[in-house]
Amino acid sequence: MTTDNLPTLLFESFQAHDLDRWYKALADDFEASYPNARQGLNKEEALAYNQPFDKAFSDMQFEFSNSATSGDLTYTRWDADATHDGPLALGPDQVVPPTGKKISLPGVIMVKVRGDKIVREETYWNLVEMLTQLGLMP
Repeated sequence: MTTDNLPTLLFESFQAHDLDRWYKALADDFEASYPNARQGLNKEEALAYNQPFDKAFSDMQFEFSNSATSGDLTYTRWDADATHDGPLALGPDQVVPPTGKKISLPGVIMVKVRGDKIVREETYWNLVEMLTQLGLMP
């Protein structure tokens, strides 16, 4: 792994079904911010947030565009396509069985790197849009 791929490592790890690869690149003081989880997640909380999506969408693919780097920050726009073919845990007592529906979502990620580690990750995508595409919201 090179530091060049750190800004998109989360997505590469989703596609390879190897979130451990991404997790190992996180600094000890890592913080994350995701849809419906904006309170500054640590490494373990970020892993717990992302694992349900890895299990629920086995064919998840990402396309990247419009990336820009300024100092230690990189912003990348992405588009995701996937099929909901596994259970999706939305909370401790809320698991959505596979719907078989396809989703297509745009998003943006901001990654801050220090040396060869990711210290901050902010991902923006529309959770309501995903739930609507899955038929879970009107």
